[in-house]
Amino acid sequence: GSLVPGSEQSPAAIDGGVSWSNREAQAYRPEGVAVTDAGLELTARPVETPSVDAVPFVSGMVFSDDTYGFGRFDFEVTVPFGEGLWPAVWLLDADACESPGRCPGYGTERYHELDVLETQGDGRLFTSAHWFDERFSSFSVETTDPGLVQGARHTITLERRPGLVVWRLDGREVASLAGSASAESGPHRAGPMMVILNLAVGGSFSGDRVLGRTAPWWGDAMVPDTFPQLGWPSATLVVHQMRYSGL
Repeated sequence: GSLVPGSEQSPAAIDGGVSWSNREAQAYRPEGVAVTDAGLELTARPVETPSVDAVPFVSGMVFSDDTYGFGRFDFEVTVPFGEGLWPAVWLLDADACESPGRCPGYGTERYHELDVLETQGDGRLFTSAHWFDERFSSFSVETTDPGLVQGARHTITLERRPGLVVWRLDGREVASLAGSASAESGPHRAGPMMVILNLAVGGSFSGDRVLGRTAPWWGDAMVPDTFPQLGWPSATLVVHQMRYSGL
């Protein structure tokens, strides 16, 4: 299936559902997405003319128009390093959500997400799951030894099976989460999932300092401590390949 560029603010669900801005400091725009000989490139860069009504960065996001059941996902990626960067590869429940940021099922037992890869612009790999049962629940593992290497290609694998989710970094298991093979909610729910690839900046995961209100539906965005004197003029998440094998 093809990948659909995301072009909403961060993206925010203006017409209902939940805003997934996470207090991020970027807007997703088509110019942040490119297909090159290296693969799919998502690039974050400062806006040319900052203003108090807009976030200071633009970046790229794509999500799949196909959905996927149980199986194995392999993503060959080169992740960017730099303060405040938040690259992410993740799966989102398609029964609960129409697209990232348009999620009428958020907060219900239909919702769950599986984070294949998240970083804070350094060598630490975060692999996670988030879902709702009676409340919001999470599972997360941080991998550092060895972790990610700047400029290197890595293969991040997610195996999604009935009652089991397994994460691997370059073939080495780094996390697993077992549960019921017949679960109707939670991280082992059997519903179809879409794939999302994005490169965020700042936010509640990688930001340190409140920037201030940027738009009516945003609230206060967060930026790195050294903003605007960052050590990178632009940054790119490269997805060289994505492979899926169903069960």
